[in-house]
Amino acid sequence: MSSVMFKGDLVIRRGILDAMREYAAKHPDTNTFTGRRGGSKGWLHNRSFKYAVWHGGRAYPPKHILSKATGVPRGEFSGGSQTNEVFAQLGFQVIAKHVAKLKLWDQDPSAQSLCSV
Repeated sequence: MSSVMFKGDLVIRRGILDAMREYAAKHPDTNTFTGRRGGSKGWLHNRSFKYAVWHGGRAYPPKHILSKATGVPRGEFSGGSQTNEVFAQLGFQVIAKHVAKLKLWDQDPSAQSLCSV
């Protein structure tokens, strides 16, 4: 599927890909994104993040990407199944965050710190 309804608006796959490109340009190391509350650790270490969108060998924070693609503020929708379903319907792979960390470590063993608890 190349489009899906979310919060009354049409979301297209291309919009998600554009948001991912913007994210990757701003965060070459995916873990530099710290989420809404900030903090010293990246989103891959933040317990409030449970899932990642895996695309093109990178992990993306689903709720952040969906917010950027739609313009809907993150506080106006929940993560988890509400967000993940949009990605799944658009053909993206949503995985548990700990699996994403292992995939990143597989690609680059120097990223071992991502796998620490």
